Amino acid sequence: MSAAPQRLATAPRPQLKEVFKTSTKQKYRPAPMLKRIVAFILDSLISGVASQLITVGLVKILAPSTLMAAVYSFAVSIVVWWGYWLYLPVNQKGTPGKKLMGLRVVTEKHSRQITTGQMFKRESLGRLLSTFVLFLGYLSAFGDKKERRTWHDRLAKTRVIEYR
Repeated sequence: MSAAPQRLATAPRPQLKEVFKTSTKQKYRPAPMLKRIVAFILDSLISGVASQLITVGLVKILAPSTLMAAVYSFAVSIVVWWGYWLYLPVNQKGTPGKKLMGLRVVTEKHSRQITTGQMFKRESLGRLLSTFVLFLGYLSAFGDKKERRTWHDRLAKTRVIEYR
């Protein structure tokens, strides 16, 4: 006769104080502001260095004049910005900074993958709006204890969640 299998003792799951319930019945915790700030700083450094390295290389190879160097620099900045801040979050589920911090930008209602249009609205018009008046759009997230959403999150109908 075989004995009944023994159950492994498991630690109780910690209860999350702030949890989103979506229509898919999944629960997500809003991203802490410190993690969002660190992720933004990391992403800004990475995209800035990448843009500068590419620009310096192209200018040395292709730009015979100062005007052309400025044109190449502007074009490279746009391409790097598009790729880093729009392509990566939509197609790779996050920028390197957000991934390192365990964060993801998702849709407001169903916590699904965001679209390129939402990301464009969030990262262009939304960031300008959040920065425009003394960074009030960013500071508003500190007052929003439940969701921690900034103005650019609200404009694009997105939220930033922790996924780890």
